[in-house]
Amino acid sequence: MDLISENKIGIVKGTVVEEAAESNFKGETGEVGLYLAMARHARAIEGLLNRYFK
Repeated sequence: MDLISENKIGIVKGTVVEEAAESNFKGETGEVGLYLAMARHARAIEGLLNRYFK
């Protein structure tokens, strides 16, 4: 019985595709970090504004 494997691990190692995928991944994870930081900051400011305008 032959199994079909459509995903081969390491097939793009050392190629331009690997560099593009890695830079895309780093960019995406960096953006997520920025969004989390902005959300945390917004929560802190929301608490301050709630206390100020009560």
